[in-house]
Amino acid sequence: MAHPADLVAELPALGLRFVGTPARTPDPQLVIGPGGYDGWEGGTELVRETIKFPRAAGGYALPGTVDSRMIRLGGVAVAASPEALRRLGDRLSAALIDGSYTKLAVTHGGATRWALVGLAATTRFVTRGESSTEADWQIQLFAPDPRKYGVRRAPVALSAVPSRVKQEGSVPGPAVVRVTGTSTDNYGIHGPGGRSIIVSRPLAAGDVHEVDVETGALTVNGTRVIGGIISAYPFSIAPGPGSEITFDANGNALTASVRATDAFA
Repeated sequence: MAHPADLVAELPALGLRFVGTPARTPDPQLVIGPGGYDGWEGGTELVRETIKFPRAAGGYALPGTVDSRMIRLGGVAVAASPEALRRLGDRLSAALIDGSYTKLAVTHGGATRWALVGLAATTRFVTRGESSTEADWQIQLFAPDPRKYGVRRAPVALSAVPSRVKQEGSVPGPAVVRVTGTSTDNYGIHGPGGRSIIVSRPLAAGDVHEVDVETGALTVNGTRVIGGIISAYPFSIAPGPGSEITFDANGNALTASVRATDAFA
């Protein structure tokens, strides 16, 4: 598809920037060319299965799921010298070849969306001649979670009284509950539809628990821990009106808050 002129895509952790319109600068640039922007805009394919009725027409319809997102960027690399072009090619070719994931941020029309991506195929970087300062490039990225994310909302305090948590995206999105204080007994996070996450891991003074309500994952002081959750029925935050969450300290001296993130198809 044609790309917006103000398009900027970045892999910030790797120092790589892809632009829709080249800037007047001697610095090396990765310029997105015609047909070099695909897979980011819009949603992804809906995957649905059915189980055939025995000896009858039709079948049981299983819940549909949205497929992962494949993103392709490509165009022309320009630099002030063949050496600078070669260095740019080395950096692009090395991006994510270790199988890791990083944030891809895409900005245009005054809005920034991001997703976690890994490498989907071999990156291409071909110079247009031995002493050329231009090269054709392409990188293909894979986002296991097809959603695009935006603003992380301000914390909302939680208590035994339901608190409405909102996110301004277009599809259900994630939220993280932050818990401080001390606990020797279980505490609970209760979401919509009777879904709850019960945490059994004690919380020491000065430590911080963070619970991802979409996955039930628990981190302690920023490190993911295995165990410590005795019951997990995760939930998401609805777009628009949001979702109600309550926090049950269960007699422990705890303070809790939650931050939701805008999520888009």
